[in-house]
Amino acid sequence: MVNIMRIKIKTTFISGFILISLLGTIFVDANEKHFDEFYGGEIERLLPHVNHDRAISININKPKEGFYYILNREIIPLPFGITRVIGKITIEIEAFDLVSDIDYVEIYIDGELKVTLPGPYYEWMLDEPLFYKHKIKAVAYNKLGNNASDERDIRIFSFGRLPKAPPYPEVCVANQSNTDGFNYYRYKDGIGDFVYNQLWYFNFLDDKGTTETSDDIAGVAAYGLANPENLLTGGAVTNSFGMIIRDPSEGDSFPIFSEDYDPTVPGNFYASETFEPNDGPEFQNPGGTIDVISPDHYHLKGQVIKDEKEIRWNLHYKRGIGKPWRPWVEWPVPKTLGLIPAWISYHMQMANAVVNGTFYVRNGTEEVTYELADAKGYHDGFYSEFVFSIFEWNWLDFKQDNLSVHLLYPHAPVYSCQDGWETCTPGNLRVVYDNGIEEKEYNFYRRCDLDKNEVIISYGDLAIDPRYPDVEYPTKAYITAVDELGNKLTLNWTLTRYMIVYFDVPDPFYDTVTFEIIADFSGNFYEASSDTFVPISGPGWSDWSGEAFPEE
Repeated sequence: MVNIMRIKIKTTFISGFILISLLGTIFVDANEKHFDEFYGGEIERLLPHVNHDRAISININKPKEGFYYILNREIIPLPFGITRVIGKITIEIEAFDLVSDIDYVEIYIDGELKVTLPGPYYEWMLDEPLFYKHKIKAVAYNKLGNNASDERDIRIFSFGRLPKAPPYPEVCVANQSNTDGFNYYRYKDGIGDFVYNQLWYFNFLDDKGTTETSDDIAGVAAYGLANPENLLTGGAVTNSFGMIIRDPSEGDSFPIFSEDYDPTVPGNFYASETFEPNDGPEFQNPGGTIDVISPDHYHLKGQVIKDEKEIRWNLHYKRGIGKPWRPWVEWPVPKTLGLIPAWISYHMQMANAVVNGTFYVRNGTEEVTYELADAKGYHDGFYSEFVFSIFEWNWLDFKQDNLSVHLLYPHAPVYSCQDGWETCTPGNLRVVYDNGIEEKEYNFYRRCDLDKNEVIISYGDLAIDPRYPDVEYPTKAYITAVDELGNKLTLNWTLTRYMIVYFDVPDPFYDTVTFEIIADFSGNFYEASSDTFVPISGPGWSDWSGEAFPEE
């Protein structure tokens, strides 16, 4: 079987947590793997640009030859093989090799090198002033140094202007107001306010003190907000969300959203701008509350019901090792509809929490109350003015007693920013290590402005779920991170169970799909200054946002 990385037509964003949905959402849980297979005839059909002598092939999947695109969307086929583009376009490349792995792919516009993509996905957003006839060229190189290329002539009309360079490219200090605080009015400017959205997300993983993964339970409690002043009629939403992921022997896994409440209606929404402890909860909607006892101690309550299913929680989150941090601060992302500046601020307020309390789950007549005692917990969130179908996502949450690893790393599309940011797609990984004397934090970056690419990720055994055969997801991942001081993380995970979450997004934006994954982790962390290897082992979370469902 040939190893192929397929790139679909649609681009995707789902954060490395459950994003509060504004529309209909489909959920599927699963615990078995379904592997994709390709045979020679299909490969030849899909990837015609093969260097047969060197067993390497490449194809430009988007834009297609003979199609018309507006603002990155395929509209209609055109006669005579002409490709026309209005506005920005994500160039999507497919490459494979029969002998050696693909090393990287280069994309050229009119002979000028625009970006070098290390993979495993090869997508780059063309969003700059460009008019009339131009040529796209993609060149794939394998590990042996061989290459193959494909070209596409396009007629394009784009007034595109790259997003501004990130104003705060280093990770930043976090406090209550610049993380969980309600920041809508701080950033209100009359431009992108209608897409303001904010998320308060909490998860837990209880291994019950055993090495068996079959008795592990994982859960989520989250609260969301979008378009808080209802600047688009009927578009204002606040809601709450609960999810349980468990082994089938424990019962079904499922999520539940509360109904959508209009935050402009008195009593439906409140959030503190400072999120400092005060009388009453710092967040409240009809689905639940967040009460800040102290910056290191949150108390959550909530209840969501749908048909015969119910999830109810009463949980205390207390900070473990590590400080709060903000990997992205007002980070620029591709413009909404190609016109409106967009950005996101993302935080990990309590990435290593200790969770105590109750998590009640009812499915028909079956009900169980999980008593959590010092379970592993996590709290993050974001506030932003952007549409979440921009990115394809990769997120990771692993912790053990003396060490934690957290990853926030969209894998596609790659896009550029002003001031020389050839690659502006952000990527961060943090290790926190407690050696028994002190805690230390180690940050690893994807930073093109400093020529840093300290995080390398590859995926193994891509699989499909037969109910949604056009979606691929990894069942294994291999992560390496090395900094300038020689500190090195080597981390692998293998899927044990997952849940599919599909978001139906209104046109002209793309639908999105994500896999909520519980996995077994293994590896080690090398601390250079002390010449210490720290073994890594145990269960953890990963989210994978792959291709959205293809358009019919």
